[in-house]
Amino acid sequence: MDDERTITDREGRRYRLRPIRPDDADALQRAYDRMDLRDRRARLFAPIPALSDAFAEQFCTIDESREFCFVLESDDEPGELLGGCRLMGDAAARVGEYSVSLRSDLKGRGLGRRLMEILLAEADARGFETVYGIILADNAAMIALVRQLGFDVERDPDDWQLVRATRQRAA
Repeated sequence: MDDERTITDREGRRYRLRPIRPDDADALQRAYDRMDLRDRRARLFAPIPALSDAFAEQFCTIDESREFCFVLESDDEPGELLGGCRLMGDAAARVGEYSVSLRSDLKGRGLGRRLMEILLAEADARGFETVYGIILADNAAMIALVRQLGFDVERDPDDWQLVRATRQRAA
């Protein structure tokens, strides 16, 4: 992906999407603080009350050889992160686990779908063969979205609270 791109929501509002940077850690913590408890649980599988400095810094530092992470910003809230998408690849950068998050107050605008579409296009462009995600089984909205985007969804045989969504790149 180019350094920055503009996307719009269903209402025509414009947002910037750019690669994450190590200096985004404070903004990441603020964005997480603005997520409701249900969304925090969906993102980290536990109701973690706040992101530690170390975790935020680690999250904002990526290995560009096998992963990517893009964050969403708006001119309406300078210096704030509104959401983002990430793909963490295996050592060969062929199989990658995705994650998408969006501040709770921005849901329902089509931004989550746009983030997933961009993530999948970037994964294809970088040669990833398989993209998968682990989703809480009660996260009906994300499960419906990944099904619409062509993922196969199946229960995790080891944990009934989780499903695995997998998409193979078209040959």
